[in-house]
Amino acid sequence: MNARHLLCTLLVLCGISIPAPAASNPLTFADTFTVNTYKQTTSAAPTTPSNAFFTFGASMIETTDYNAASATYPPAGTRTLSLSGTTFSSTSQLFSSLNALHNAFPFGTYTITATNTITSATQTETLNYTDDHFTTSVPAFIPATFDAIHSYNATLPLTLSFNTFTKGAGTTSAFTIIWIDDKVTGNRTFASSFLGPTTSNLFIPPNTLLPGRNYDITLIFTSRLDVPSSNPKTTDFLGFDVRTISNFTTLPVPEPASLSLAAAATLALLKRRR
Repeated sequence: MNARHLLCTLLVLCGISIPAPAASNPLTFADTFTVNTYKQTTSAAPTTPSNAFFTFGASMIETTDYNAASATYPPAGTRTLSLSGTTFSSTSQLFSSLNALHNAFPFGTYTITATNTITSATQTETLNYTDDHFTTSVPAFIPATFDAIHSYNATLPLTLSFNTFTKGAGTTSAFTIIWIDDKVTGNRTFASSFLGPTTSNLFIPPNTLLPGRNYDITLIFTSRLDVPSSNPKTTDFLGFDVRTISNFTTLPVPEPASLSLAAAATLALLKRRR
């Protein structure tokens, strides 16, 4: 008999009621994402994917609801999800293609289980992944935007323009999302809201980015397929992302000497006009 069981027995014999373990809130989301990634290195839209990867995710209301989570996938795979705040997640390695990804993560039944090891509360969500539902469109910045990004003065506003898309066949919803990630710190400097798939431009306020800094900008066309959940308060879905990444460096702050030369040249030009 373990110590916990012995304590419970003694409390019952003494007529002391034992409160039931606190119930955890249900998960808010449980999902998987299959991601196909392109790289835009010129003003022309990319045509060949560069890599693919797979993710598992789950989220909860309170940080105390669950403290561990795991996933299973066919034929006999298991995976531990890491916890950050109220979100569990796990990301696979990069694969050279979708075919290579599906060798490791084939179609079939996937599960995500969240557990509270203190209260013994648990919730398992089952997601049946039977097919891919990507949009047929490849995200891309139009040539003028691509050129502007790659010669961008971060003290000025910037309007990003890009193509629109139609959601993947059979999916429930679709969104356009844009991220800008700082390659020095690894932090996400900018994240758009969930934009409609017919959105074709987005305004970036001045001084959102730093001068002379290297960034990755990611344009995402995501299609999502809702699937049945074991709990009416939990939303389960399969995500299918097509992402295009472009790397760029903002213009540096001009050196004081350069500013002085520019000012002198401007002054000389004004004198000549007089």
